[in-house]
Amino acid sequence: MATSRDPQRTFSDSAATAPNLTAAFGVDTPSPARSSLQTWTRTWTDAHVALHHAWFAFLDKRIKEDVALARGLVECKAPDDVTRVYMCFAERAVADYQQEFAKAARLGSSVATDALAPLQATARHFAADEASPLPVDPTDRKRPPAMPPTEH
Repeated sequence: MATSRDPQRTFSDSAATAPNLTAAFGVDTPSPARSSLQTWTRTWTDAHVALHHAWFAFLDKRIKEDVALARGLVECKAPDDVTRVYMCFAERAVADYQQEFAKAARLGSSVATDALAPLQATARHFAADEASPLPVDPTDRKRPPAMPPTEH
């Protein structure tokens, strides 16, 4: 079982211990809506945890590069050495930031797609329900009789 300090722990790990909000607030949402919102919340939260984990790993790497820059500058014997050390540092930094931002953009795009899929499916489900006529009796699935037009 993952602990609260475990960086790999996700929101969905604690789904079994989540409070029953329907019982707490006395609101009963339709099951497809509740299910899609839970899926959306899990997907969105898990993605943000992954994004933060990746970002802090990137920052850790960049801090190590900063420390290596300081060491490299201490070892310089001539101005050309300083220029070479700074150029290598700058090239690596630009490449690292480009890669990290591209990775974040891909993750953000996939999160938006993955998180919205259950909500879109639920919206289509409810739209299909709205398009079909409602039965008179919930146990009777026959179409209700047509109302005769009224004259004024």
